[in-house]
Amino acid sequence: MQWTAWPERPERPLQHSRNSQKFSVLRIPQVTRSPAGRSAVREILTTLFSEWADTPVSLKETDRGPVLLQKINGRRCFFSISYSGGSAWVAAAFDTEIGIDAVEIEAFEQLTDVERLYLAPCTDDGSFAPADKCLQFARRWSAMEARFKRAGLPLKEGTVPPAADVRYLLQGRTVVAVALH
Repeated sequence: MQWTAWPERPERPLQHSRNSQKFSVLRIPQVTRSPAGRSAVREILTTLFSEWADTPVSLKETDRGPVLLQKINGRRCFFSISYSGGSAWVAAAFDTEIGIDAVEIEAFEQLTDVERLYLAPCTDDGSFAPADKCLQFARRWSAMEARFKRAGLPLKEGTVPPAADVRYLLQGRTVVAVALH
């Protein structure tokens, strides 16, 4: 998975098909989930999507977060936002729902309890060595959250998220998961 960091602009995602799921990932550094940070991210996304559309566009706030009101070149643009480690991460795709989640790799006291309550029903493909429990947790948690976001569902204890194709990025101490259908 490739990504760009703002102010560099990501390329407009390509055609989505069963054989080729194209999406763009943008990291917006030095921003948090605070009201000011969320506002800054929305301004950046409005600028980026207006450039992709070659015309001004606007975002509308919904209970799922912001959505793009206009189509870009006749296509619906879906996007998802996650905040972690002093950055916002955005995934965007055309014609398919998308979800993103970013998680810092870190130990915390309740890790085992959180894992049991939320991740026990989720499967893991075992591609990470069990020795690094924090990395494995961050990978599983970000995938779960990205799948829920893609489906527009809330996080709920003991619930298995809908199936989705998940791609991963490891950037420093942050695991980023992008879920597509």
